[in-house]
Amino acid sequence: MASHSINKMNTVSAKKFTAAHLKLTSIRKNKGNKNTAYLNNKEVSGRWYLRTPALRLPFGGQKKEYQPGQGFKCSLACSLDNITENKSGYNPLVAEFTKQLRLVDELLRENAVKNTIGFLNHRFKEDTDPETIYKRAVKCHHPMVNNGPLDKDTKEPKYNPLFKVKVYLSESGLPEAPARQKLKTGKYLNLNPEDVFDKLTPHVYVKLLLRPGPMWFKRSGQYNQFGLGWIVESIEIQPPILNTTSYFSKALNPGEFESDKLMVSPDKVNKYGAPQAMCSYSVEDKESRLCFNVPWGELMGDHRTNAGIERFQETTDKPYIRVLWDNHDEGVSDFINDIKSLIYKLEEVAKSRCESWFNDDEIGDMTPILRQRVSGEADEDEPYYMKFKLPYNDKDRKYYCTIKTLSGDILDKTDLDNIEKLVARGAKVQAVIRASPIYIMNHQTFGLPFEIKELIVDESTVIITNNTTIPQYFDEETDNEDEVSVATV
Repeated sequence: MASHSINKMNTVSAKKFTAAHLKLTSIRKNKGNKNTAYLNNKEVSGRWYLRTPALRLPFGGQKKEYQPGQGFKCSLACSLDNITENKSGYNPLVAEFTKQLRLVDELLRENAVKNTIGFLNHRFKEDTDPETIYKRAVKCHHPMVNNGPLDKDTKEPKYNPLFKVKVYLSESGLPEAPARQKLKTGKYLNLNPEDVFDKLTPHVYVKLLLRPGPMWFKRSGQYNQFGLGWIVESIEIQPPILNTTSYFSKALNPGEFESDKLMVSPDKVNKYGAPQAMCSYSVEDKESRLCFNVPWGELMGDHRTNAGIERFQETTDKPYIRVLWDNHDEGVSDFINDIKSLIYKLEEVAKSRCESWFNDDEIGDMTPILRQRVSGEADEDEPYYMKFKLPYNDKDRKYYCTIKTLSGDILDKTDLDNIEKLVARGAKVQAVIRASPIYIMNHQTFGLPFEIKELIVDESTVIITNNTTIPQYFDEETDNEDEVSVATV
């Protein structure tokens, strides 16, 4: 770590950071007799520092060993989120910070075009087109802002761009940069070096104090590769960006879901030793559990037992229902599009966490959330259905969700017989669902289950298969005790 004094005079805030104030020195030899150059700030005398805005670390921060016994290294990949204007969650500070970093990248490439021997270690012919030289400089340059792979269809970056910075470590692998944690109260807690990596979990937000490192040049084939890195001088771990409310929960109506407002928590290890993560959603600057209002649909049920509530084979404590929708019914199309957008976002998250979820650089298989009854490729007009868990405790013989009729009667959660009769195969139902944790199984598959929070059954659509009924759920009265008020089969 540098022993230079850090003060307001030599520190540039994110708001005041501009590439127009920066100038690259001429190439010179460093102590190791290697070529280098330095990025100076014309507004600051001597060494200068840069404070970043709050940035997300999608992969967290961990040390890695070079080779056994050869020390450790650490870099932080900062995600430059919400930088597209006119999109939900747009962050003008991060957007401008990203723009200036890209202009610094352009400054390096411009210098490479002017000094091809020093930067590229190559002398071009005098009549070489400047555009050709520039394209070569782009290929040889390792930019500060990395856009990653492009989408094949849209040609746009698949993920948010990343800005990588370097953390110097001691011989024992501890960060040399001082670190502190900002608490929700606004106070700060200084962290011991051995505790820093435990706090740098995936998707944590940090503010960093950086200094520009020296430029590096490395021979690779016919040309030099070149780049300039940033070195971390201090780390400030931020509290959650949103004002969270522990029990706040708002269900989204069909068509209201915006993928940019979905948040996935840092990974945690469940009781089986596998990673899992929670989904939440930003609602009016509050963090809500991810919930949906599900449009009316039909209970598919088990055709073998004719029951509406189904169970996994040889279990009694894992009940679930399957709801099938008519694509032309109110709200169905919007709801299906919301779920498709959610699936796409979850796939993006899985790709960013391949190493921790799948021990690989490729995404595992996702358990289907939306399903269709036909095998193979299905037509878009084919109705969709989804599976929802019914939270239930077999020991207490009790459901932990609200089940009620369209007319407003709420069933006792321990009245299992009447619940089974009401939640019947073929009945029309509406529901409020909430997301369970994302699970990762055997580092091969992942999925996002949903469970029922509230289930409404249209009692007039319940088909009774014998001469019994649920009298309190039907308005019609009959004179004959054996006669029922709904259709029989």
